Amino acid sequence: MRDYDTLISRINNISGIQPLVIGRLEPDYPIYMISCGAGDKKIVLSSGIHGDEPAGVEAILRFLEGDGDGRSEGIQRWEKEYRFTVFPCTNPTGYERGTRENACGVDLNRRFGSEGPPEEVAIIQRSLEGRQFAIYMDFHEDTDGEGFYLYEVLHEEKDHLAEEIIETISHQYPIDLRDRIDGFPNCGGVICPQRDGEEFPFKEVDLPLPLYLYLRGVRHCFTIESPTRLPMEDRVGMHLMALEAVLNRYALL
Repeated sequence: MRDYDTLISRINNISGIQPLVIGRLEPDYPIYMISCGAGDKKIVLSSGIHGDEPAGVEAILRFLEGDGDGRSEGIQRWEKEYRFTVFPCTNPTGYERGTRENACGVDLNRRFGSEGPPEEVAIIQRSLEGRQFAIYMDFHEDTDGEGFYLYEVLHEEKDHLAEEIIETISHQYPIDLRDRIDGFPNCGGVICPQRDGEEFPFKEVDLPLPLYLYLRGVRHCFTIESPTRLPMEDRVGMHLMALEAVLNRYALL
């Protein structure tokens, strides 16, 4: 089992950032939101909706922390370009137990927009209500994954940049080239149902957070997937590289 108290300590010791407790499941399980940056481009980052996918949580923490010795500024590099809203771990009880579901046995991933959602989902929805963002990135892992891949949904096709991310990642890490993933065509590591003419198999309720936000106006949503079969450091590296690729691209717009 992982220690959520250690994660809490790391969050509360990030220099220059004031974390906000937006809700508690129990006294020992606060859910955090971090807001920082003064840029015009608003971006949301989240990880840990599945508790057995810790690489995304670790990647976000490292991005927030920097590397501590001045070689990598992490989030501080981007504070003039972006305004960040970050949810470092959205399923703390699952994270601590190392389970996909929360402590009540509920998979939180496709419960956004539902009536009577789990408390974790309700806390996040309340925190995002009425707010608009340009970009959302959700960090996941895939137990069946053979390499890195991503989902992309967007409102304007001209902004499509998934292939650029894949190209960047491919210089250092393997790409998942299975023909189909979760029933969708996989185009060299990119799953983009809109571009491929596929229908989303979801209603307006019981949505994963990326689609929930996309349907509420977020212009560009990514779900990043690393393969759990690779070492933790490689998975974290994939997430950080993908995040830097997106930030670099949007900084030019």
